[in-house]
Amino acid sequence: TGDMLTLIKRPEIVPFAEAQVIAVTEKALKDINDEDKKGHESVGNSEQMYETYSKYYNQQVTPETVVKIIKFNVTKFL
Repeated sequence: TGDMLTLIKRPEIVPFAEAQVIAVTEKALKDINDEDKKGHESVGNSEQMYETYSKYYNQQVTPETVVKIIKFNVTKFL
């Protein structure tokens, strides 16, 4: 924690903010809760989430897929 990030707007690939990491956790997708989802786009039910993320990452995503959940505070908008 404490690391700095540059947040990027897609698809333009332009920086729009800087942020400081406050927490990083790893969980299987089947174990994420509403608190973990805060600040992320809604992709429907679990099956729709796995399908959407499979397309994003060009690989199969299942309930067992482990993801990193990064919580951060925006320190500056660019």
